[in-house]
Amino acid sequence: MFGSGGRTGSGPSGGVSGTGGGAGGSTVCPLPATIRWTSSGPLAKVPRTIGGQSFVSLKDFTSIVWNGKHVVYMTTYEPATQWNSALFVFTDWSEWDATPGTWWSRDAIAPAVLYFTPKKTWVLHYQWGLQYATSDDPTDPGKWSSGKTLLSGGPTTALDPAVICDSTSCYLFYAGDDGKVYRSSMPIGNYPGTFNGYQTILTDTAANLFEGPEIYAIKGANLYLLIVEAVGSGGRFYRAFTSPTLDGTFTPLPGAATEATPFAGKNNVTFDGGAAWTNDISHGDMGRGDPTETKTIDPCNLQFLYQGYDKTKSSTEYGTIPYQPGLLTLQR
Repeated sequence: MFGSGGRTGSGPSGGVSGTGGGAGGSTVCPLPATIRWTSSGPLAKVPRTIGGQSFVSLKDFTSIVWNGKHVVYMTTYEPATQWNSALFVFTDWSEWDATPGTWWSRDAIAPAVLYFTPKKTWVLHYQWGLQYATSDDPTDPGKWSSGKTLLSGGPTTALDPAVICDSTSCYLFYAGDDGKVYRSSMPIGNYPGTFNGYQTILTDTAANLFEGPEIYAIKGANLYLLIVEAVGSGGRFYRAFTSPTLDGTFTPLPGAATEATPFAGKNNVTFDGGAAWTNDISHGDMGRGDPTETKTIDPCNLQFLYQGYDKTKSSTEYGTIPYQPGLLTLQR
C-alpha cells in the first residue's frame, strides 16, 4: 500500500513513500529487464452509490498524491445518466471502498490531472472533444474552471489525452482507437492552452494500439516511458515504448511490448490470494507522489492503478462492464 505524507499548502505534495513518483532520495533503479507485477484485489467495488447516483462501473483512473492524500478522478457509468465523473480522496488504498466519494455532473471523461509548476495551477484534461480546465484545489470538483479547447486541428478520433512537459515544451499524447498514437506540442510558456496540429508517432493495427496512452519520465535516466493499451486475445494489456526525448522516436521496450510479454497484462501479473479476479489490465495511471508536469516515476517503487473486472459479471454493453480499480506493484 502507499504510505501517507506530503506537505500542506496550495502547491503539490512532495514524494510519498510507496507512491512510485517521488523525486526525493538518491537511489536510482532502472526499469527491470523482466517486468513482473503483483496485483491487489478490487479496491472499490461496484455497483455503488456516489452522491446519490448509482454507478455500475468505475474506470479511466488518474491518480496523484496531494497533502498526504490520494486524489483519484475517474469516469463513471450508470445506464440512466450514462457517462459522468467522480472523485475519491483518501489516505490509504485500504480506505477507498469505504470512502463516499464525490459525483461530478460534468462529463469529464478519461480525466488526467497534473500540477503545472511554472503557473502554480492544477490542470485537468479530458474528453469528449479534448478539453482542459484549471483549479487551485484538485480535491474540490466545483472549483474547476469551465472547459476550454485542448486541441485544434487534431484527428477527429482523438481521445484519452496525456500531457507532460520538459524544460522548454509541453506535449500532448493521445490515441484514436484506430491503431495510431498521436503527439502535439507547444512552448511551455503557452501552457495551459490549446495545442495545434499533430504528428502520428506510432502506427499498428487497432487492436495493438488501441487507447489509454500515458507518458512518464523515468527518475534518474534520460528516458521517457509511453504505455499504450492493446485489446489482446484474452484481455486488455499494456505495451511500452521508450525515447530519450519527448519529441523523439518511441521504440518498443524489449520484453514489454507484446501480449506474451506485456508491460502489464495477465501474462506478467500474479494476484494477492492466488486467483486472478480480472483478465483485463486496462486504463489507469502510475502512482505519482510528485504530481507535477514532469510526470516523473520511480522504478525503485513503482505502482500502477488500473481498471479490471470480474469476467463472471461481464456485459454485452460496454458501459455496463463492471470495471473497478486494482493496484499493481512492480516486483524487483
